[in-house]
Amino acid sequence: MKSAIYGYLFAVFTVMMWSLNLIYAKFLAGILSPSEISFYRWIIGFFVMLPLAWRHIREESVILLKNWHLILLMALTGIGFQNWFIYVAGETADATTMSLISISGPIFLIILSGQRIGFLQIIGVLLAIIGVVDIILRGNINNLKTFQFVIGDAYMLLSALMFALYAIVQKKVPRNVSPTAILTVAIGFSAIMFFFPALPELKLLHIKQISKLNMMIVIILGIFNSALAYLSWDIAIKRIGAVQTGMMYYTMPIFAICFAYILLGENIYSAQIIGALIVFCGVLLVMFGKSKQT
Repeated sequence: MKSAIYGYLFAVFTVMMWSLNLIYAKFLAGILSPSEISFYRWIIGFFVMLPLAWRHIREESVILLKNWHLILLMALTGIGFQNWFIYVAGETADATTMSLISISGPIFLIILSGQRIGFLQIIGVLLAIIGVVDIILRGNINNLKTFQFVIGDAYMLLSALMFALYAIVQKKVPRNVSPTAILTVAIGFSAIMFFFPALPELKLLHIKQISKLNMMIVIILGIFNSALAYLSWDIAIKRIGAVQTGMMYYTMPIFAICFAYILLGENIYSAQIIGALIVFCGVLLVMFGKSKQT
């Protein structure tokens, strides 16, 4: 019982950190480029993780080298571009909408994995799609006539797609290797990947005014939202299982909406709440609807 309680606490901590990632994306928009944020975040996260994972990396180096292509794909999808798309989305979309669209990731996973699904799961996928459309149209079908496409919404859908691809790649990684080692190497790949796009801005760092608050946010992103959050998620899975931990992910909009209201002063619209409920119901049907294949 005590182990389960700690498991849920670790899961809640992770979800809170990931929801704050959306807030930071809005806060840093226009101050640091998405590539800069990504590079700083992952290079800090890498050096935080390295001491914890070094022994596993050294002992399992042969397996890691053998599966370098899978780890690189993890870095490109769920660690690298999933978050980079969030930072790009933050330049135009509001944090509340970003959080609501982000939970459509499991729907992409069902579609891309090729899993044969049952009737209820098909209904769930359709519901989730309707919910996302409702959020994007702000709850009014008449908005189609005067619809002004917010590019940030599209980037959040791409972020959800990256989430699904990451889960598919992750399943192919051998189970006899430490998750901490894989994560650390993948984070290292991500830091290298964003170093080159961020290089022009990095060269101007000596003339660029970065406030102490902005730098503190970047450090928090690297330590708490990256290294500690991913480790906490792994601990939660070990204590309460993948299904229960995964369910906690869908509480992210609750935290994000509260943070966006308190920290960013964003308004909360009824269409967003309704859309979120539709998406959430769709995800529940997908997860618990009877499928023809496990």
